[in-house]
Amino acid sequence: MSNYDDNYVAGCYGTVAEQLDEAHYDDRSDADDDMEKGRIKFPKDKLYGRDRELAVLRHLYDDMATNSNDGKEGAAAGGGPRVSFLGSNNGSRVVFLSGYSGIGKSALVKEFIHQIQREYNSTANNDSSSLILHFSGKYIQQSGGAAPFSAISQVFGNMVSSLTKGQQGGNNKADEGMNKEGAHNYTRSLCNKIWKQIQSSDVIGPGTDGNEVLIDIFPSLRPLLDGSCVSSNRLQRKESISNIEGREEKGEPSMNAVKESTSELLNMISSSLQRPLVLFLDDLQWADGPSMELLLFLLANDTQLKNLMFICAYRSNEVGVDHPFANIMTKVTESRGQLVAKVDLFSLSQEAISLFIADSIGMEEVDSVAELVEVIYPKTMGNIF
Repeated sequence: MSNYDDNYVAGCYGTVAEQLDEAHYDDRSDADDDMEKGRIKFPKDKLYGRDRELAVLRHLYDDMATNSNDGKEGAAAGGGPRVSFLGSNNGSRVVFLSGYSGIGKSALVKEFIHQIQREYNSTANNDSSSLILHFSGKYIQQSGGAAPFSAISQVFGNMVSSLTKGQQGGNNKADEGMNKEGAHNYTRSLCNKIWKQIQSSDVIGPGTDGNEVLIDIFPSLRPLLDGSCVSSNRLQRKESISNIEGREEKGEPSMNAVKESTSELLNMISSSLQRPLVLFLDDLQWADGPSMELLLFLLANDTQLKNLMFICAYRSNEVGVDHPFANIMTKVTESRGQLVAKVDLFSLSQEAISLFIADSIGMEEVDSVAELVEVIYPKTMGNIF
């Protein structure tokens, strides 16, 4: 092997395989080149064992999209997700999605977006107005604590990029099949529509304190708030308050301004859409204090928000009863219980793992991998990630 790079080792039948600590199996017909032959091809873009959880998310979204008045109450049975939801109206929806790290929370949301986008594409004959806008943000663990509003800033950054450049929220699978040119034109027209609403707003219109607050805290929103997203002639901002530090000296009104301004903007965006907006915030166990306060207001107290679905994911093993986010969930549920769903993801069943393994090694019959599953399942406890 002296003639090969140190990063490669001999593969099956003398082929060369990249050393990635992966398992290999013997299937010389599985790829067109020697580098790929012999390596397990784990299934892509397929979700296993989450049908009931997907059904809960789709019920909440479709219920809001159609604004039906049929109330439902229930919980999944027999080892499924713990779920609770009551009634319906046209207010925003909230999903609290919990599970251990790697259990598949993000994969579930990705598949959910894909399914509803595919369904609305088919019913609308791929009309660009069927585009479902969806944006995500993720908190990360930092030794000094998370930066204020970091995941919410990501959401707004992705949102502005989509509205101004036609770049949808990072889920290529969900957007496949869309008329790209039509989707781009649609998001651009949305940008114009939202900008017109902003111009007439007493809360976040050009020159208002709310406009200044949003631009200072969420700089990525500037093209949407100063009109540069629709015109090269940027409006001049009136200097009412110099900076966020100056506002902080005034105390409580600063955070109140953030809440009111953020709510106003989200309401203008969501009310402009043909389909409900989906916002996904991940790893909320690491969210900072200001984010928690803003979320509590938006999720529990803000009754004007409509046509909007919040999916709030967190690691259940890191959120105890005394955790700030646990307090938020309690207050949100008490305030808006009929519009809140709680979904807890658990390890996959042995049947789901069997199907995953069979697909991974190209076996059509699940029974043919029964012995292998008997070895793997006790070691992984149903976590394929």
